[in-house]
Amino acid sequence: SRTVRPVTSRPVHRASRRAAVVVNKPKRPARAQEERATRRPARADSSATRQTAAPVSPGLETPGSSLSAFTVVLAPLIGIALLLLAAASISPALLPWPGVAASLQAHRSDLALFAFGAAGVAFVMFCVLLIGL
Repeated sequence: SRTVRPVTSRPVHRASRRAAVVVNKPKRPARAQEERATRRPARADSSATRQTAAPVSPGLETPGSSLSAFTVVLAPLIGIALLLLAAASISPALLPWPGVAASLQAHRSDLALFAFGAAGVAFVMFCVLLIGL
């Protein structure tokens, strides 16, 4: 035969099985507490020492800004140099338009000169970027 236990609505609180161990800690002398209080800086002092870097002068730029400016100028300049060199290297016989082919043949040396000039300017800018002037 089974025994039916009544269901209780409240949880049953059981005492802990561990024995409570009471440890008496010796009190610290008042001198140690005073020294500890003097070691800690006040919050007002710590906020004043947070700013260690000097403020940036308005005339000087950060190093990252010059790098991005050089990149914005260098990338299109190299692209233009490559496109001009490609235009100078196209054979006039490959073009289906005779007017464009004749104009390209007449200005082939000019296109190559401009391509090498743009590549030279890009190389000089890259060297200036590496040196850091």
